[in-house]
Amino acid sequence: MKNHYFRAATDYHDAAQAIVAQFSSPEDPRIVTMPSLCGKDSRCGAAHAAVMLRPDLEDLIVQEFNVEAGSANCIEILRLKKLTCVECVQLVGQFLDDFLVDEKKIAQDIWWKEMKE
Repeated sequence: MKNHYFRAATDYHDAAQAIVAQFSSPEDPRIVTMPSLCGKDSRCGAAHAAVMLRPDLEDLIVQEFNVEAGSANCIEILRLKKLTCVECVQLVGQFLDDFLVDEKKIAQDIWWKEMKE
């Protein structure tokens, strides 16, 4: 998934800021307070932002990110050369999209089941 906010020519955002802009709002005040480059414990900024937006899914986000990127540590990801920063932002964007779709489906299934009863 393309993130239109990541390193945009008109309004530069790093990985963390791009995720917040895409899944919250480009005007979200957290964007200006996001840590530059790496997040908490040197975690990839994109993964850090995803956890910040969805703390209830932290374990799942970090686990999936480790599988796909080889690590959640920004410096280690760059050293492994498995994913670029752009690809990390795309990966996290896809995770969040998938989680939102799953939640909507679960809510629909619950609603449908209740309607049948």
